[in-house]
Amino acid sequence: MTAATPSPIFPLRAQPCAMRWAAVCGIVWLVLASGAAAQQVFQLPNLELSPNDTLPVRIAGPNLPGVDYDLYQIAGNAMLEGSVELQLINGYQPAVGDTIQFLEAQTIEQRFRSIFFPVAPPEDVAVQLRRDDQLVSAEFVSPRFDNNYTGQIPTSLWQNPENWTQGEVPNSTNSLMLTNDSPFATRRLRVIGGPNEGFQPATAHELVIQGGLLPMIVEVSDSGHLSSTIRTKIDEEGRLELVNQGSLFTGELLVGSKGTVLMDNGRIQTGKNSALVAGTLIGTGQVIGGVELLPGGLLEIQEPAGSRGGVLTIEGDYTQSPGARLSLDLPSDNQGEYEQLLIEGTASFGGVLQVDLTGFETFGVGTRIEQVVHAQDVGQGMAFRNLEVIGLPPGTYAGVEYGFGSYYASIVGHAVGDMDGDDDFDQLDVDLFVLALRDREAYELTPLDGGGIIGISADITGDTDYDGDLDFDDIDEMIALMEGSAAIYAQQVLLGITVPEPGSLSLLALACLVVARWRKT
Repeated sequence: MTAATPSPIFPLRAQPCAMRWAAVCGIVWLVLASGAAAQQVFQLPNLELSPNDTLPVRIAGPNLPGVDYDLYQIAGNAMLEGSVELQLINGYQPAVGDTIQFLEAQTIEQRFRSIFFPVAPPEDVAVQLRRDDQLVSAEFVSPRFDNNYTGQIPTSLWQNPENWTQGEVPNSTNSLMLTNDSPFATRRLRVIGGPNEGFQPATAHELVIQGGLLPMIVEVSDSGHLSSTIRTKIDEEGRLELVNQGSLFTGELLVGSKGTVLMDNGRIQTGKNSALVAGTLIGTGQVIGGVELLPGGLLEIQEPAGSRGGVLTIEGDYTQSPGARLSLDLPSDNQGEYEQLLIEGTASFGGVLQVDLTGFETFGVGTRIEQVVHAQDVGQGMAFRNLEVIGLPPGTYAGVEYGFGSYYASIVGHAVGDMDGDDDFDQLDVDLFVLALRDREAYELTPLDGGGIIGISADITGDTDYDGDLDFDDIDEMIALMEGSAAIYAQQVLLGITVPEPGSLSLLALACLVVARWRKT
């Protein structure tokens, strides 16, 4: 979303109340869909936002409604249970003291649950929403650092003033560091529900979550919202849990090497680039803004509580760095019963795909589990560097099949000894077997005509005697797999083979032979 492009009322997902909202506010749909960059004054009979609706407000300055910022004039009642998205456009940078009065109504019920900036304001400027019975304003103020978490029981509520040093629930002006200094108990701070239950919204200017000897957990559950304007950082045994449609709205999300984000049908929306994950992101739901999995990071799709399968949808780009891992459980070949990663932007892979087949009853040669990863496009990293699989029956290994155009990765069963995964035993398999004996890495990096590389350890693909590794003991069984001219070739090449320490020239020559034979095939 660019700053000059008006967003739709439902940028996150279609809501059950969409028909009601469209009937009440059809004029807003019309104006926003027109693509006009100028600010507007919207005159509406009523306004009714459900908890997951988003009201966009474009701001180019603090002076005139309809010229410098959007203004909603509601003749009747305004129900504010959703989110407000403050879009800073035309290069506007708010300063302390700027005030934007963006909503007027005859009567106002509830409060916005969260505040979101697609383009964050300066770090030294916080925003505070002010509302009375008829007006709502965004006031830009200086951030505060004087309201610390003091809850001493294992589970506390964010909205309880007694848990904070100032005796008041934090708001969007607070920069907070939530820590656990107890050596005896995990601390859990819960955000539940929203203003419709009489609670103040859970917001902060900047939020840091970190544990100590034991974790510090912030749980956002039951359609609760947590927003942090500038950034959210999770590290050092810190943990954020988004459960049962719990949501995080933040300018930037940073998950450190010891931090964890758990999503059980949760939702994350970031405004700045992608969420950066050097720790663990686990679960199902929706990430809006992209994900970059840094070296050492883990993205683990996990089925929701009480159901099979599970999908994590990334509405943006996905980048997986070398040394990062994507983990999927595949107990079935029926879509909806296995875990999937869906990427609505460009995907780039450079790390490991881990697959658990221990719950799969009949995985064998020829079995296909379709599109466990699907993306709209693929970047420079077209294939995973390695595939690691557990739960395979003897004589079978799993490979990755890639599709391009609309990019996907599927899991396919192959026979051990089929070194290139093309479903036959031929002379090329013999050459690859020799290459693997000489240099495992060169074998794993061999390109495939269908896209990607082999990317599987030869201790799996070439372990024809099923003892857990590739060695000279596998030669006889490898020869026995061949037929016709391939069997004669295998005997000539493999019987009496010796594997001296290879020089760079011999390895280069062998690799060129393999690739040339592969291309010819």
